[in-house]
Amino acid sequence: MCIIVRCFQRLSFFLRVNLNLRHSTSTTSFTKLEWLTILRLATLWHFLDFRALAIQHLGGQLIDPIESINLGREFYVPEWVERGYTTLVTNEGLISNEDSEKIGYKTAVNLYIVRQSTTSSRTPDDIQRQLLNTPVLVEELRFLAEVSQRRRSLKDGGQPLPGQVEESAVQQREAERLRHSEGAPSPLKKDAAHANSRQSPGRAVQGAKEAGVKEESQ
Repeated sequence: MCIIVRCFQRLSFFLRVNLNLRHSTSTTSFTKLEWLTILRLATLWHFLDFRALAIQHLGGQLIDPIESINLGREFYVPEWVERGYTTLVTNEGLISNEDSEKIGYKTAVNLYIVRQSTTSSRTPDDIQRQLLNTPVLVEELRFLAEVSQRRRSLKDGGQPLPGQVEESAVQQREAERLRHSEGAPSPLKKDAAHANSRQSPGRAVQGAKEAGVKEESQ
């Protein structure tokens, strides 16, 4: 019941957002939390225009690098992840144990490696070059970019996303299951056939007697 109510609330909010954006030229009235909700629903339901608008408005509001990395990962926005990486590399302070846990210890270690590799020159170009030369970091950025691109291509009939279960596939499996169940004998038929194949002890004795009488007569 709670899931149904939550879904209804999300749908109602998204419909209000839709009406607001279509009948108003101003989109600055939404708070950061509301833009995150719009981004979450637009990503979930593949409203690409609303998703792009939410990304545009949220870009300047993600000041904390940890938040930028985690939200970029959640919503497949590689620019946010790379921006968070760059900020953590350029910062002089240590990456705390709590922040390392939030972004992953392997990521934190690789960011320290990038930081050490750019001690002599930490220009944006040098940092970006070093980030792209770090396999763990560049693989993640490429994956996020690929998923983001495939989400856009879905509008043009592209391939489904990794791990996404399409409704047609579910229907196909259900149809296959029904065909198998119709082709196989039902439990009642199987029970009847099994009952007919078995003889009661009395019928078995009677059959043996009849067979003996026939043998004696011959």
